[in-house]
Amino acid sequence: MSALDIFLFAVIIIIIAGLIMCIFLLGDKPHFDNKVRDILFQNDIEEQKIPRKSILYRFSKRCCDILIGLLCLMSFCPILLTMMIIIKRDDKGTVFETKECIGYRGKRVRYTKLRTLKMKYINGENPSSTDWVSTKEEIQKRYTTIGYFLHKTGMNNIPLFFSVLKGDLTIIGLMRIPFERVSESHKILFNYEKPGMINLNSIFSSLETSAETVDRMYLKSRSFGMDFKIIAYVIRHEIIG
Repeated sequence: MSALDIFLFAVIIIIIAGLIMCIFLLGDKPHFDNKVRDILFQNDIEEQKIPRKSILYRFSKRCCDILIGLLCLMSFCPILLTMMIIIKRDDKGTVFETKECIGYRGKRVRYTKLRTLKMKYINGENPSSTDWVSTKEEIQKRYTTIGYFLHKTGMNNIPLFFSVLKGDLTIIGLMRIPFERVSESHKILFNYEKPGMINLNSIFSSLETSAETVDRMYLKSRSFGMDFKIIAYVIRHEIIG
């Protein structure tokens, strides 16, 4: 084995070991929720200055993004291809759906997800707004055969790893917001960090606070430790259950 192989192997072991430790030491969901709320509702959170992270932190985070992105894409490649075939055979049309959001330093970035809805609903043939909010069974009919499963498990987000490798997204970052919907004060936060595959807004959607406040909280407390806890939380509570 070359020195590079040994280094990559050691990094992978460290990442896996760190995630395992976080999963077992994280505590129950309510306990973690309370920790987040304690940070969110500090009286002076709006006045605190967002710290600029060092070049070493940004470089290390980018390396982790690339490493995790490659590992996940290689692991999920057979599953991704299988889901693409099922979507194509079940409902003729594009396999992917492309969306746009605000990116790092305010630029427009595009990202791709697996399509979950049937084409007729994506093409604007949605029922009226009064019919859209319906029973669970009627809502599921609007999805492809595996669309509802992909939506509930988040597996439709697997293609986002390509955007991570490209550098438009990061594994843990800010909320993905359509460019036209972001406020000027929220747009400033994207001078500090990229939008993420995973973000605190998507995990703690029940928090009674704005998306901007949650993103601001993440920027003020972000660290490798925080990112590991967020990933471990997703694995433990959103995937394992």
